[in-house]
Amino acid sequence: MKAGQTVTATTEDGAAAITLLSVENTTAIGDAKADAGQQFVIYTMQVKNLGDTVWDTYWLGSPRWSGADGEAVNPVFVAGPEDPDLIPYRPFSSTPEPRPGEHVKATQVLGVPNNPGTLQFEDSEGNTQFNIAITR
Repeated sequence: MKAGQTVTATTEDGAAAITLLSVENTTAIGDAKADAGQQFVIYTMQVKNLGDTVWDTYWLGSPRWSGADGEAVNPVFVAGPEDPDLIPYRPFSSTPEPRPGEHVKATQVLGVPNNPGTLQFEDSEGNTQFNIAITR
């Protein structure tokens, strides 16, 4: 998935249209520097509930990292910096679960190894829904 693309994800809660609004990777955000060998990945998504029940977005904030070098890790959630000029800090854990017809937007900041790789998004049942490739 690339910025501007929309996919339909179907989970136990029904269907949702997920649009990747932006994605970037960097080793510094303002004065905050990534640890040695790490980078920050910042992505913003919009999720529109297409179903008829509340849609759980929790799994969108905790993807799996699969590095081009074969290293797999659970990304580290980065809580800051909270300067809205640097990052419009709004993780999925701070948004309401969208009801039918509603949409939410969230921005996540993750720490991952500083090499190319893929963020792999699997729903709470372990079903792969989509990937975001991160290149350097």
